[in-house]
Amino acid sequence: MNQIKTFDNFVASVKDALAKEFPGCQVGIITVTKNNGVRLQGISVRPKGTSIAPNIYMENYFSDFQDGRPFTDIIKELKSVYRQGMDNAAMGINADAIQDFSSVKDRICYKLINRELNEEFLFTAPHRDFHGLAVIYYIDLSHAGGEMASVTVTGSLADTWGIDEGRLFGLASINTPKLNRGQIIPLSDELDILVGIHSPHNTGCGCCQYDRFDFTSVGEGILPLYIATNARKVYGSAVILYKGLLEAVAKITGSFFVLPSSVHECIFAPGEPEDAERMAEMVRSINATQVAAEEVLYDGCFYYNAESHELHRAA
Repeated sequence: MNQIKTFDNFVASVKDALAKEFPGCQVGIITVTKNNGVRLQGISVRPKGTSIAPNIYMENYFSDFQDGRPFTDIIKELKSVYRQGMDNAAMGINADAIQDFSSVKDRICYKLINRELNEEFLFTAPHRDFHGLAVIYYIDLSHAGGEMASVTVTGSLADTWGIDEGRLFGLASINTPKLNRGQIIPLSDELDILVGIHSPHNTGCGCCQYDRFDFTSVGEGILPLYIATNARKVYGSAVILYKGLLEAVAKITGSFFVLPSSVHECIFAPGEPEDAERMAEMVRSINATQVAAEEVLYDGCFYYNAESHELHRAA
């Protein structure tokens, strides 16, 4: 594969290779605008008999190739990814089913995105404002043991169903905690897991259940920082919308900051209102150095007042 010199060469070569591997499918190059206006190029392999195809984006694979990963190894992985996508299609994930509101209403969920960076998308999508963020909706098509699969609810799809944003929010408020169980995890536990000290099943930190959440109280000497996400750690920042979650945390920590570290999680940190700018600078630093552009949620922070039970923008 010495002829591959540029990203475009790489994408075209992958397309040709997958077309040979899947002769009965339509293989094409696509460009998709993702969250926060980030544009990614990928390849779509569309199985016969379905109007939905898995899209795999090429940027990370090209980076692996530049780092020396064999092209044949990349194609082998992509074949496995696409076969899984075809299995999903075989399970009945198709456009006709998605347009039937009765078949998907119990899988409508919400997630949080940056409102300012997604103005063009939000112009036509059902959503509601939330402290400078936007609540949008998707259909959770995941099945037990499978990868996360979803379809965004657009304005045209909502019109097809004949429902408004208020109905979507009501359904998502029920479905999201049920399908994506919330988790409040001490940051110290996550750090220990990363370095292999212990697993989340033997932390000895007093884990217990709270409503639909796995709620963990921290002991003396433990960092008073929590990661708020869901069991899948996908779109987990939306757990701050879950009824009762912020109030439950405040009963243990008192008032606290909510640091939107990505669309997938938030960090809860104790502090006083005058600490707001320092907390916001921490978020900006994380966004600039550790978060992919399409996963940035917000360049600021929020504060939850334990006495008034209110969340507001702090910086």
